[in-house]
Amino acid sequence: MLVARTCQLYPNAIASTLVHKFFLVFSKWEWPNPVLLKQPEECNLNLPVWDPRVNPSDRYHLMPIITPAYPQQNSTYNVSVSTRMVMVEEFKQGLAITDEILLSKGEWSKLFEAPNFFQKYKYVF
Repeated sequence: MLVARTCQLYPNAIASTLVHKFFLVFSKWEWPNPVLLKQPEECNLNLPVWDPRVNPSDRYHLMPIITPAYPQQNSTYNVSVSTRMVMVEEFKQGLAITDEILLSKGEWSKLFEAPNFFQKYKYVF
């Protein structure tokens, strides 16, 4: 859904620009503002939908990424402070790598190197 949102924001961008913009947008996103692909639908099927105005528990979601189809739900309802921190740091790392690539100072292969994720974040998990 994050890639889809990036494509919505930059509909005429080429692939390399979209990859860079993905990392740019989500490394700077003002969480907990939700990521929405479209405005929520109003249906009278009485199914619970993500809506922090109506559902108090939705107000505490830290990184809401909302599914576009009815009934809209937060696909990241279980993100914690620490997991959000990890994801934002990884977005920033991706931004730094794509900045170098677009300045012809780096190669795309760097973006796809095997991560040392569990060594880097051994205290998060």
